[in-house]
Amino acid sequence: MVRLFACAFGLFAETVSAQTPLTDPAPARVPAPVNPTAILLDQPPAQTPAVVIQDEPDVCRARGSFDLLAGAFTGLRYQMTLGPGGPWSAEVYGGFSVVVLPTVGVGIRRRAFATSDSSDLLCVSPGLTAYALFAPWDMHDNHGNAGGAVVLDVDLTWKHSFSKHFEGALGLKVGAGVLFGRGGVLPYPVPVCSIFFGCGF
Repeated sequence: MVRLFACAFGLFAETVSAQTPLTDPAPARVPAPVNPTAILLDQPPAQTPAVVIQDEPDVCRARGSFDLLAGAFTGLRYQMTLGPGGPWSAEVYGGFSVVVLPTVGVGIRRRAFATSDSSDLLCVSPGLTAYALFAPWDMHDNHGNAGGAVVLDVDLTWKHSFSKHFEGALGLKVGAGVLFGRGGVLPYPVPVCSIFFGCGF
């Protein structure tokens, strides 16, 4: 009886094991490769704040100036800068020469040297100016009452900036000129010297 029961139990176990399929174990998960580009995109570098550097000091940007002259030429002069911040300037003059002769003139000047201080500037500006001189009476019977002069001189100017659009100026004009008229050209140059003061804007 025991032997019969053992045989039946063995046959049952063999049947169950034949009907139950063997399953493979689950495959191991392989980690995804790391993309270095994605890391750089996900974590952008911190932005560096921009630093603004001012190239030039906040000095007066005068485009024109009026000067009052006293000396060999006594009168009013207007100068205008050619181009923003350029070294060249044009000038016109109206007044008197040697105190008694009505005179008008036009010229050009170049700033050859200037200090870089933010409020006080020392400028050296050579220039060439042509003048027309008129006499209200005939100085000579046959020579008429008009003449001219071509003057090569240098302006030595000290300027003080009161604001970004206003400055004061004090200076000295020295040079020499050639006089001419209907009677010919004066055979020697005439020294020229004037002091001036004015303002720019």
